[in-house]
Amino acid sequence: MSTDVTKPPQDSEGFWKTRYTILVLSTLAMGISYATRVNISVAIVDMVNGTALREREAAEGTQLVRDPDACPGEQVVLEDPTGRKDGEFIWDKQMQGEILAGFYYGYTIGHIPGGVLADRFGGKVVLLVGIFVSSLLAVLTPQSAWAGYYVLFFNRLCQGLAQGGIIPAIQTTVCRWAPDHERSLFSIIFLGLFVGSLVSMAATGALCETVIGWPLSFYVFGAAGLLWSVSWFLQAADSPAQHPYIDPVERSYIEATINSAAKNGIISAIPHITGTAGSLAFVWFTNFLLRKEFVSRIWTFRIINALGTLVPGAALVVVALVGCDAATVIAMLALSGFCAADCTSSYLNMQIIAPNYAGTIVGIINMFANLTGIAVPYIVGAFTNANPTRTAWNNVFYLSAAVATVSYLLYAVFTTTDEQPWNMPPSERAQKADSKEGIENTAFDEGITQMADGDTTQQGHLKAIVP
Repeated sequence: MSTDVTKPPQDSEGFWKTRYTILVLSTLAMGISYATRVNISVAIVDMVNGTALREREAAEGTQLVRDPDACPGEQVVLEDPTGRKDGEFIWDKQMQGEILAGFYYGYTIGHIPGGVLADRFGGKVVLLVGIFVSSLLAVLTPQSAWAGYYVLFFNRLCQGLAQGGIIPAIQTTVCRWAPDHERSLFSIIFLGLFVGSLVSMAATGALCETVIGWPLSFYVFGAAGLLWSVSWFLQAADSPAQHPYIDPVERSYIEATINSAAKNGIISAIPHITGTAGSLAFVWFTNFLLRKEFVSRIWTFRIINALGTLVPGAALVVVALVGCDAATVIAMLALSGFCAADCTSSYLNMQIIAPNYAGTIVGIINMFANLTGIAVPYIVGAFTNANPTRTAWNNVFYLSAAVATVSYLLYAVFTTTDEQPWNMPPSERAQKADSKEGIENTAFDEGITQMADGDTTQQGHLKAIVP
């Protein structure tokens, strides 16, 4: 008597897979998007004429402020009297804050439409448009600045709008390309976030010191994004089935593993590497808890999110309390960065409740999350503009800790790990309903005559005749 054994899906031979190319390009996309986002934070120091600005403020009667709570050795005016005259633009702090915040106005608006478009049309075109447009605008940033403050603000707003769909598009790409057991590998994509920021801030300072000056930083990172766009256009696809060069064996392997995970309603642990040392540690810890099942899946998310939210908040409180203890302050900031880099549970939670709409969900959530990019400059300014002392900054730290605590409590109370009923497309729901046999609704019990022979359906229900 022979027994048929279903063989597990077989992957293609060879070390390098097509899906690894998608992984590398997506990681570079994340890095480039953050590089073009943050480089202006460094370049603006060379763009602004600090001395001329201070001279104007002095002529207008602005008083320099002394900090009575300054640490020993720092009893000096807060304004540096030795500013450089090499800047071209006389933008006060409010104008500088508006320029930096302009990106987040567009970025916040762009998330929901970006997520919907990614789920509807696939991640390739949304990611391509996001990187190409924002990179082109980065190249045009110097011209925008020379054209005027409002032109530069509009440029930054459009950059944010273009980048609003990048993370949703990457989320959609991961759901269509990553086999269930390789989701942790694909989470390396989010490492590009921190690497891009680090490289951008370090390189921008050096580029500003060249003969060309601060415009070179925008040219370099913008050009990198344009070159990436060519590679993505030629080598990427929305799914393995649409890729023209993929090995058919690999395509079948990916489709088989992803389909099996979706039909069982279970998504494997998807720890997201969202930082350097801290992120790697959280990825391992999350995966450890889910694999060993010491606690339930929902409590795993609550624990990880608590470490990533409450610990940084507590660290800020300690910074405010220790005052001039430099060693403790540095240690707390390091601890805060170690924990705050994690967003493992949040992204994993989103993919579990509705993998078919992962792009839309992350778009909505990131839209609200990036409202802070707009609100923070105004809130900090309200505390510190008129009174830029250590006491005022301590109030900012206390407020940040309170916001972190409240946000975590809301998450812990309302989070769920159940797949949502609206995750399944209507066509699949109808197909599933049509495939069911027998009558299971007790409302039809009366008037149903069971067949005398007791025959049953394939699903084990008694066949019935409805008069």
